[in-house]
Amino acid sequence: MKNITFEIASRSHYVMVAHDIHTEIELYYLTRGERLYFVENRTYRLGAGCVIFINSDRIHKTSALGNQPHERMLLEVHPNFLAECSKQFGLNFDYLLNQTAVIVTPDNPFSAVIHSHFEEIRRLMENKPFGFEAETYCDVLKIFLSLQRSLSLEADVRIVNNPKHQKIYEVAEYISKNMATITTLDGICTQFYISKFYLGHSFKAVTGLSVMAFLNATRVQRARVLLSETNQSMAQIAKSVGLVSVSRFTDVFKRIEGITPHEYRRQPYRHPWHRESPADDSPGK
Repeated sequence: MKNITFEIASRSHYVMVAHDIHTEIELYYLTRGERLYFVENRTYRLGAGCVIFINSDRIHKTSALGNQPHERMLLEVHPNFLAECSKQFGLNFDYLLNQTAVIVTPDNPFSAVIHSHFEEIRRLMENKPFGFEAETYCDVLKIFLSLQRSLSLEADVRIVNNPKHQKIYEVAEYISKNMATITTLDGICTQFYISKFYLGHSFKAVTGLSVMAFLNATRVQRARVLLSETNQSMAQIAKSVGLVSVSRFTDVFKRIEGITPHEYRRQPYRHPWHRESPADDSPGK
């Protein structure tokens, strides 16, 4: 389907092999089991019945909580879907799209409605009756409407918050803000008065990522914005995200994105709500 993919999975034990950053907005409905979900600089604990919204272009990774099996439904929705709906129906999703992640727990008044739309999408995708695509689009739009409405309530965000996690959240925030000047792990250790062993072990345990993997992911995340929304040269962007040369920048970017920064910049612009049209000489992906 245009702008929407849907997947159901049931696994006994699963950890994402690598982190994810993608254009699509992710809607993850955990129907059974428990999971940990790291998004940007926080880890969330999800139980059965939780739904998490992860905004476009956010670093995220899911991992197991023990060895129990889990089942989930996953919707990935391209930003163009919301842009088209907003234009056609006069809707404004800015409040929702300013969030990094939103969690709807089973006791949230909007939870049952969101669950019912996920189940209806499952039925439609399995049976594919006449008009199933149009009906699926309606259900997806209703999920987004419920998510935005749920933001008016006091949320149970389910952030894992103990001393070790809090320390690593601070480290992740520091990395995101200072990526341009970080050259080794020693500077981070000095900043937080911790050893390299503690940093590496604890960061991996909390986020599911190595420190360097997270650092390079934040660099690419920032580079994507600069490639899409500015006319800066490759050398300027490489320097601003802390990579010493264009060749090094290209290697890191391609390893994560699968394409070079030049190829990324040449692709059609992806986020219609950010501005009316991209600059003629540097359209984003």
